[in-house]
Amino acid sequence: MCLTGTVKAESAKPLQGGNMSTENRADPANVMLLRGVYHRLLEAQSRAITTIMDDARGDDPYPCFAPLPSGQHSWEARFALANSIKDVFDAIPSDGQKLPSGLLCASPESIEAITELNNAKTALQAAVATIKSSGSDDKEKVNQRVQELKRTMKEVGFAAADLKRVYAKIRILGSDIYRVGWTWGVNHRTYKPIDTEVLERRLQGLERDDPAAAELARTRLISFDEPRPATLFALPDQLRVNYGYIVDGKRKNKGLPVSGVVVVQQKALPKIKWRDRDSHKTQENPREPKGGFRKELLPGWGVYYDASRPL
Repeated sequence: MCLTGTVKAESAKPLQGGNMSTENRADPANVMLLRGVYHRLLEAQSRAITTIMDDARGDDPYPCFAPLPSGQHSWEARFALANSIKDVFDAIPSDGQKLPSGLLCASPESIEAITELNNAKTALQAAVATIKSSGSDDKEKVNQRVQELKRTMKEVGFAAADLKRVYAKIRILGSDIYRVGWTWGVNHRTYKPIDTEVLERRLQGLERDDPAAAELARTRLISFDEPRPATLFALPDQLRVNYGYIVDGKRKNKGLPVSGVVVVQQKALPKIKWRDRDSHKTQENPREPKGGFRKELLPGWGVYYDASRPL
């Protein structure tokens, strides 16, 4: 399938209307800061997409790979890879139909443009952190700081469903890459320390419903100080890229987490191995979470204590 359309980067949208009250406006300094880095990001995004599409032109184009049923090395595959760089501002579709990753063999011009795009992402993240940290550190002001960021984004015309997706860098690998494969980390779980105040409220509620169980729980908790009691929750699936490369004539291997497109600085397409997420889920059982040997404080309560030593 040949696509004649052009992938375009997002463009800043002017605000409609001018009746925002002074009290509801963002700090002008924050607006100026965010507007500058946001426009830098849009320009870098546009240039990166243009160079990626240009790499496919001419008699000796740079190859690519995208896990598409309709064609993995076609113009459509390249179009999808370029579009995935643009759609970081959008929410992931509910049906999950988002290109998880892929590979671009890139020209020096594309490498330069993508590097600038990554730098622009870093600058945007730093600006957002600055806006979020402005003002008092008083806990009562935290919500006001969140609202300040929202107001600033609105005035700039910057909308993003998930800022972490916008921040995610495009992974640039080196040269002399001879193979690239992808694996999914699935069915992973971890312990997360429970807040002391939250735990105390739960214990107080348990004392009203079941005093004996609450006494048992407190006895177990008194027996140790660290590590803190924790809850167990499932981690989101993580995509990793595993690749082989040559250094001084020797083959070496490396694996890295990845979010989106992978870029290699060469014209030769490496050997590709792609496995869908579903194939991993059917083969892997839930892994034991990291964080030491723990037991549930009370059956079905969802709070775990350190059981690596006797009570």
